[in-house]
Amino acid sequence: MRENPISYRIFPASHAVKLTVGGHSAGAHLAAMLFTRDEAPSGIRGALLPGGIYDLAPLQGSFLAPLIGITDAEAGAFSPLTRDFEAGVDVVVLHGERENAPFRVQAAAFAARDLGLPDSTAGGALAALIRRSDT
Repeated sequence: MRENPISYRIFPASHAVKLTVGGHSAGAHLAAMLFTRDEAPSGIRGALLPGGIYDLAPLQGSFLAPLIGITDAEAGAFSPLTRDFEAGVDVVVLHGERENAPFRVQAAAFAARDLGLPDSTAGGALAALIRRSDT
């Protein structure tokens, strides 16, 4: 699912611990899959995930079904909601106030997994993530 960025030398090894990823919608889904626990350590320190899709199963019954054609097994295997994640990655999960119901429901379900910074607001967590990436 992912390649370690150090192996490609995109970032010098000394900078790998400062890597922060993010994406919106399907990009948030892909960013979340980068720091699952079943892979080699990613070097990712933080993730900003606005408006993400974290459970692919509902897409099987949506207008996208003919386009994506995923099986039940694939939906389970590639849904961040069903995965375990590396410890120590600060995660901010966001959705807009006027986001449609599936985005709100999925953001709440994913954020409920206690992936982010405890006792913080999204804005405060984002500020902490930015400060941490500068160190």
